[in-house]
Amino acid sequence: METIRIDILNPKAKKLLKDLMDLKLIRISEEGSSTENTVKEPSSAYRGKEVKAILDELAKKHGFSDIEDPTDWQRNERKDRKFD
Repeated sequence: METIRIDILNPKAKKLLKDLMDLKLIRISEEGSSTENTVKEPSSAYRGKEVKAILDELAKKHGFSDIEDPTDWQRNERKDRKFD
């Protein structure tokens, strides 16, 4: 067994690590702790700042400017639920 330290820079990476843990390919424990299978959650402030940065970037690029009617767009694009 090999032990390495991983600094999670993107919350999406944590999901990958959890998936590997679920497959019993890795074991995760907090640094300095003997508790296994624990992952620290990123702070809500960090997540909020990350989401804001993404939304700001989309606004700069006018990412959704071609969508004339957001409700109609969702109704046509989303297949996971029915819109009335």
